[in-house]
Amino acid sequence: MTSTSSLLPAAVKSLGITAGLLALLFQYLMGLLHIQAIEMKHMDPTDIVLVPLELDRLTVYVSVVSAASWVLAMTNGETFLSLLLHWISAACAFFAIAIVCGASPTEHLYHTALACLYISSLAILLTTTNNGSSTAISGVSWWESRLALPLLPTKKANDESAMLQFHSHLLATCQTHATLFVTIPFQILRLYDWGSQIQRWPLPITLGSTYGFVLGTIGGWMGILALQCSPGLRNGYASWTSTTIRSTTVDDHKRLD
Repeated sequence: MTSTSSLLPAAVKSLGITAGLLALLFQYLMGLLHIQAIEMKHMDPTDIVLVPLELDRLTVYVSVVSAASWVLAMTNGETFLSLLLHWISAACAFFAIAIVCGASPTEHLYHTALACLYISSLAILLTTTNNGSSTAISGVSWWESRLALPLLPTKKANDESAMLQFHSHLLATCQTHATLFVTIPFQILRLYDWGSQIQRWPLPITLGSTYGFVLGTIGGWMGILALQCSPGLRNGYASWTSTTIRSTTVDDHKRLD
């Protein structure tokens, strides 16, 4: 089992990146929204929701976060072309999801595209940055390392390297899932005319994905520490994931037959 002290550098790095992301969000966007809320106080709530965020400010914010994410991901030893392919394909998928969840397919498309590149930077690039080379996990594809819950190493393979890979996989999965699942309700709530500044497009995506990423990081590390400190919880997790994957594999074989 990995010692708790050996997890400290990775925890400090990922939590530091998360804190920096939150600081940039509140410093660059939320302060502006507070000022504009006062300026728009006389407007109808429906009209406020229809006013998009300033494009130049959104462009700068997304560019800074994306550039920093790329630099951090590349210093982590990932292949540029592989990351670029996953980054763009994820952004296209998020764009389609945004349209399904209520984004206009004809208006403010540049805002939507920037927001999708932003959420892709969080879900693809920063999960790589925070968790080490998760693509090196044996027998696990790149997408599985972000979407599927990992199996605990067996007793024979329960060395420090295998456990670090498991922690990397688990944290990346928590971050990706939380980023997506928190963003969707934020976007759906935009349909209500409350006149809130955070309903202006595309703030539901940028705020929802940021808060989701933060929650995923905190939840991921809490899960890692819980599994690290509780043998009973660790055994229960190992039993549950192995049973789930085994039943899924059996079902796949039945469909093939």
